[in-house]
Amino acid sequence: MSIKRAKTPILIQHGEFDRRAPIAGAYELHQALKDQNVSVKFIVYKSGHIPSGLKQMRLVVEHNIEWFDRWIWKDKQNGK
Repeated sequence: MSIKRAKTPILIQHGEFDRRAPIAGAYELHQALKDQNVSVKFIVYKSGHIPSGLKQMRLVVEHNIEWFDRWIWKDKQNGK
């Protein structure tokens, strides 16, 4: 699939110290989506591939809920 066809809003969550999937790829994806005017949010966590500790896990969940509230659940909350 070509990034030029992307339209769906994207939340990118990445660990700064992820050795499995280097963060450079996430930065490249973020910039490519911005260049295509796709709604994108990029969050970098001070972790590796998996969030470390309960506080960080909670933060990831909170970011997911905020994103879902904005892009997925918004119609249901407004009665549409």
